[in-house]
Amino acid sequence: MEMFLRKFLLFILLLLPVLAKAQGVQYTRKEAGDGGTGVPYPLVTVCTSGAAYTPLPCTPKASIYSDALLSTPLANPFRGDVFGNIEFYAAAGTYVVSITAPYSPGYSFKVVLGNASISNIQFATASTAGADWCAKVTTADASLGAAAGEIWVDQTAIPGTCASMFTLTAQHRLRFIQGGAYLVSNTLTVPTGGSLYAVGGGPGESSQVLTNSVTIQAISGTFPTSTAVVRYHNVAHSSLDGVNVDCQNISGCIGILYDSDNAPPSSLNTFNNVVVKGAHLGFVCQDSGTGASSNQSDSWKLTNFLIYGNAADTMGEGIHLNSSNCNSFEIDNGNIQSVNIALHQVRTNGIGLIKLVNAGSPVGTTPAFLRFDAGVAQVPDLIDDECEGGGWTGGCLVDASSNGTPGSPTIIGAQLDGNNSTFSGNDHITDIGSNQSSSSTFNCTGATAHVIAINTSKWAASGGCELSTWNGGVLQTQQASVTNANGVQYCTGSFATCAKVKNDAAGGISLLTNGGAQATLQNGGVLALPAGINGTEAACQGLNAGIDETCYDSVTHFAKLSNNGGSFFNYAQDIVATSAALATATTAGTCVQNTTAVAGSTTSMAVVASPVSTPGVGAVWSAFVSTNGTVTITECAVAASAGGSIAFNIRVIP
Repeated sequence: MEMFLRKFLLFILLLLPVLAKAQGVQYTRKEAGDGGTGVPYPLVTVCTSGAAYTPLPCTPKASIYSDALLSTPLANPFRGDVFGNIEFYAAAGTYVVSITAPYSPGYSFKVVLGNASISNIQFATASTAGADWCAKVTTADASLGAAAGEIWVDQTAIPGTCASMFTLTAQHRLRFIQGGAYLVSNTLTVPTGGSLYAVGGGPGESSQVLTNSVTIQAISGTFPTSTAVVRYHNVAHSSLDGVNVDCQNISGCIGILYDSDNAPPSSLNTFNNVVVKGAHLGFVCQDSGTGASSNQSDSWKLTNFLIYGNAADTMGEGIHLNSSNCNSFEIDNGNIQSVNIALHQVRTNGIGLIKLVNAGSPVGTTPAFLRFDAGVAQVPDLIDDECEGGGWTGGCLVDASSNGTPGSPTIIGAQLDGNNSTFSGNDHITDIGSNQSSSSTFNCTGATAHVIAINTSKWAASGGCELSTWNGGVLQTQQASVTNANGVQYCTGSFATCAKVKNDAAGGISLLTNGGAQATLQNGGVLALPAGINGTEAACQGLNAGIDETCYDSVTHFAKLSNNGGSFFNYAQDIVATSAALATATTAGTCVQNTTAVAGSTTSMAVVASPVSTPGVGAVWSAFVSTNGTVTITECAVAASAGGSIAFNIRVIP
């Protein structure tokens, strides 16, 4: 690692020597060990171009100076400072530099100092005009002018607390080439096309120490309350990479503020490899409050981040989004600790993605991991996010979005363990493979909310929420309200005609054809067929090819049958009755008659009658409708017959 750093620094020095304004050329570097930590008081020997790399230290020595005018000779060898910083001036040319103590034997390398100009790079170092590092950046920014370029800053510009903040010109990048704290007394504002870039990065999740990282640090006692440390305002194509922000637990402090006043709007910006520490609000998009806001701060990314809140701030939030135009964003691969709400979205009208974000160690009353308020028109999609352990008593995911955008959000593989999640809004949610612990659930209560959950078994619905689940090959649909007439629909390929299955108010299931006929499997297993099918009369439905149909016609009062979609033909609906007992004829050649009232019979109908017992072998009988509603039976003895008092069964055939 050490040899790599030496080669890298040598490469930078060969390409980009620091330029002086007189005949001398400044040389600066930091002697660093593994991890970038400065080596204190290194012993430096500077030799002419013909010097050999060994033995150490090199010889013969060159003339070096402590000023750009080459008027004050510098001892050779000399020692760097306690931070490992090395600085000298010399005439343009090639030199061999040996670093010995504290090493044994040490090493040598070549340095080329030249007066060639790199016009789009300026330096803010110890020799740059200005009382502090902010003033030095102002000097370098002015030297760049309006052209795009970079300002390189190192710790030689420190010490010095910024008396006043600088304002970078558009398209200027501030590159921090040495780790450490860069103190600010007010907001550092980044312009459009500008950026903050640093070597190295921040610590891992297990540490909040920013000592060896490039950190913009608010000065406790000087920095104003409720103010952003770093602000991106009215910007496009601006960025932050590797620069950390320390709020020093100042009241109301905002780590990074991304906003606009629409003159122009902010868009297409990125924030990467950043640690925010000790903030009331770690990252804010547009407005830090909860009031209505519509200014545009969209199309942005926050990636590879850590946000540590202030454990004593029980209302702190990691990420706060509040604007109807704070949308088209991606929040990816981050950890949030010691806040009351990890991510709070107050409102937005557009899409977003929250991916691989986890949070733990909540503080305050009823803390929540992800919270989406009623003003959110479209909840962002969630992929592989994790609510770490318990403690999120306000809910791992709290969704009160009231706009009900179809297909929003999509939740994939979320690990929302330890506490319940609540969906009281009207979202149309698709959940694939999310995992809740055995003691927690997703509770959907929105009056018009819809949920489709695949391979996740922890959803519960009430209050009107419609829930469909598919687990272990079993498809289930739960409608908390039976008034929903859509149910589950089975449709043709064009969705032109559909049959429906829906809940029945009595606890059964209703089956509806496209024409509206309904059959109900009642609670208890009784099948109730619709009118026209279960024996009550109704108008017969249309013909359907390939289907045999039976119905009871309310017009003709016939049962009708259609085979394979053909024309209906009638089943007669017979009328039955039984006559009173009559004394049958016993003498050959004699007859008797009986009239019986039979409702519904007409003289156009045929009648069949038969005795309930035998009147004798010599008896014959007949029957007919003598008048509407009356059937006459005639019984005769063609030969002597035993006879008797006998009733007759009557069947009238329409």
